[in-house]
Amino acid sequence: MIVGTLTGYGGRAYAACVNSGGSTYTCSDINGTQQNITVNNATVSTEAGFSVITPDPYGVNIDAYGDLSFTDANNSTLDAATAALRMNVKGDDGGTPGSITINTDGTLTGSEYGIAAYNAGTGAISITADGNVSATGLSSSGIMALNYGSNIIVATGTGTVQGNDSGISASNKGTGYTTVTVMGYVYGYPTGISAKNYADTTDLTVTTESGSKVRGDTAIYAANAGSGDLRIIAAGELIGSTGTGTIDARLTGTGNGYITTNGAVSGGRGIYTKSGASSGAWTIEANGDVTGTSTQGIFIDANAGASVTTAYGASVYGGIDGIAGGTQSGALSITAHGDVTGNTGGGIDVSIASATYGTNLSVTTGAGTTVSGGDTGILATNNGTGATTVTANGDITSGGNGILTQNYGTDSTVTIGAGSTVTAADAGIFSQNSGSGVQRIEVHGAVNSTSANGINAFNINGTELDIVTGAGSNV
Repeated sequence: MIVGTLTGYGGRAYAACVNSGGSTYTCSDINGTQQNITVNNATVSTEAGFSVITPDPYGVNIDAYGDLSFTDANNSTLDAATAALRMNVKGDDGGTPGSITINTDGTLTGSEYGIAAYNAGTGAISITADGNVSATGLSSSGIMALNYGSNIIVATGTGTVQGNDSGISASNKGTGYTTVTVMGYVYGYPTGISAKNYADTTDLTVTTESGSKVRGDTAIYAANAGSGDLRIIAAGELIGSTGTGTIDARLTGTGNGYITTNGAVSGGRGIYTKSGASSGAWTIEANGDVTGTSTQGIFIDANAGASVTTAYGASVYGGIDGIAGGTQSGALSITAHGDVTGNTGGGIDVSIASATYGTNLSVTTGAGTTVSGGDTGILATNNGTGATTVTANGDITSGGNGILTQNYGTDSTVTIGAGSTVTAADAGIFSQNSGSGVQRIEVHGAVNSTSANGINAFNINGTELDIVTGAGSNV
């Protein structure tokens, strides 16, 4: 049933975790050995002053069938060799689904895990950690949740959660959804937050609140192989280093992907998305600065279309490209209301790959913005069946071509807005139309080249070519 500890100190007996009726347990006083509770459907709570500091594997170990819960509202300290708090559901207890509920505001420290939750039942795992949770050993996780049942819900307060492999690891091998919500600091190397949905699951959502900070080689790794959508909503700061992306988001199921950032995102690569053959479209909204010091600020690898929008005043910087990548099929839309810089490559370098399933490609830059690239300002390649449209309402600067378009679909249109200037070492505008439609270049601003033509335009298939310069323009 239970293994407790009775320790005499100054004539006082310490009660440990004791049964207080039915499957209810109350943990109290200072303890130096592991507290084991093995009763099905155990409900465990703490009293003020409870703590476990022990060289044993676990501080509190709850291992049974059915619905297990642990509640600590007394800032309890749990410190153990392997995991401070371990909860293991072996399965359902008859008609009672196996599930785990943890609510703690304590300080939990273990070598492998601060909190470890395993559920082999059919129910959910719910973890709310408002205190500090840490794991100090190699390949360790501050909070680890592995569920074969339904949902995983992990929420942290304003404290710090950290581990030497991941701060938070949530793996759903069941049939439900997964949500991770962070209000404080989460640190993990290589991964701050790792959230994975396997094949039979539904939605996966990772949210970081304003004022939070998540740090790792990759700050957020989120992969959804289920039938639902993947959502990352980052209002706090995300800091990465050498990972594939500070945000590394992957779809291998059938859902769509949504990324919204309101805080700063920085690392070797800022935002990275990848899609499987059956996955849906990506929608990325960057409302804060995105920096990829080594490669790209934003890199899109989509299967069924993508949309990227940056907010007014939100800049994107990449050591190679600012915004790059593309989609295999569907439509691709890039709208930049802030500056975009690609240090050695393209400011914006995007493409549609499939000649059969690709459709429209559009790139739009806002008034007052600057898109700059060491090689190309804007490179847009459409191998699909739709139209290609590039509209520059701000300035474009490049060490190579200012704007380079390659269209294999229908119409191709490049527009330079009034007050906008294209400055390039090679052609200001180089536009090749191998499609079936009209090619139109319309200039209401300035297009300048230091060593080549202002405009080079080619129609490979002999279709209509229109070049229009507006009043006050300069080419």
